[in-house]
Amino acid sequence: MLRTLARTVSPHPDDPDAPKDSTAAEERLKALLARLRAETRRMGLASATSAFVDHLAQLSERYGPHLFVCFDHPKIPPTTNDLERFFGASKGQLRRTLGTKSTAGGVAQNLGADYLKAFATTWCSSTEQLIEALRNASPDDYRQARTEIDLAEAPARLRRSRRRFPEDHIQAICAAWERGLDK
Repeated sequence: MLRTLARTVSPHPDDPDAPKDSTAAEERLKALLARLRAETRRMGLASATSAFVDHLAQLSERYGPHLFVCFDHPKIPPTTNDLERFFGASKGQLRRTLGTKSTAGGVAQNLGADYLKAFATTWCSSTEQLIEALRNASPDDYRQARTEIDLAEAPARLRRSRRRFPEDHIQAICAAWERGLDK
C-alpha cells in the first residue's frame, strides 16, 4: 500500500508519469486515499488496515500543503535522507572525538549552526586535505580555537547550570546584591 502511494506521487524526474507540480501530487494522493478508504473493509481482520488508511488520510489533510514542496522548488529534495545522513555523521564524529555515548548538552547543542558549518566543510572536503590542515596547526592555533569554542559555549553552559542548580545561582545573586548594598 505504501509503495503504491510512493509511486503515485513520486517526484523522480525520469518518471514520465510524475506529477508536474505540488497541486497535481496532492490531488493524486487525495484520489488514491479516497479510493483506498472506499475499497478497504472496515470489519474483521481488515479493521487495522482501514484504521491505517484513515490515519494516512488524516495526516495528508493536516500536512498536505507542505508535503509536496519539492515539486515546486527544485532545490528542495523529495526526502530528508541526505540531511539525516549528514546529521548522523556529525554526531558520530562528535561521539568518536569526545569519547561520549551522547551528544546531548555538548558542543553541537552549544554551537549549533557554527558547528554544523565547520563540520560540513570538513565532511565535504577530502580526508587528505583535513589531515594536512591538522598537521599544519600549531598548539597556539589549537588553544585559540579552544578559547573561541569555550566563549561560544559559555551562554548555553550557564543556562544549563541555572536549570540544574537554581538554588546556588539564587544564593550567588543574593550575595552579590547584598555586597552592592554594603557599598
